[in-house]
Amino acid sequence: MKTINEELVENINRISHKIKLANRPEKPECHGDKPPMGPPPKGKPMHERILVLLTKVESIEKPQLEMILGIPHSMNDKILKDLVEKNYVSMNGKGKDAIISITDAGKTKLQQDEEKKKANEAAVFDALTDEEKALVVSILNKIQ
Repeated sequence: MKTINEELVENINRISHKIKLANRPEKPECHGDKPPMGPPPKGKPMHERILVLLTKVESIEKPQLEMILGIPHSMNDKILKDLVEKNYVSMNGKGKDAIISITDAGKTKLQQDEEKKKANEAAVFDALTDEEKALVVSILNKIQ
């Protein structure tokens, strides 16, 4: 028989897992149509990381992008090619002199993804009333 503490930890781990699943893209774009090899990337997939960075800066040179995100040159070329094909970014110039900017389609994609994540996260707690949600938040704040 499990102790109440074991049940609490088990349930919190399940909820945490559901939230992580809600935030995972349905189809990992960073791997194209192929299934990912090994574990999924930690945090945001690299496509999304590039788009998020580009929303914070007007434009960026290709070498700077690689340095900031720690992307190997060959991987960056592949990702950027995919983002350009999807019209999420534009690239002016070639090679190391290329300047990368986010397009309106890229901004829209990020916004849609964020809205979808919020909806998925909210769905995890649909079984609770607003009062129960507030109680859970209060309890979790207390044990932190």
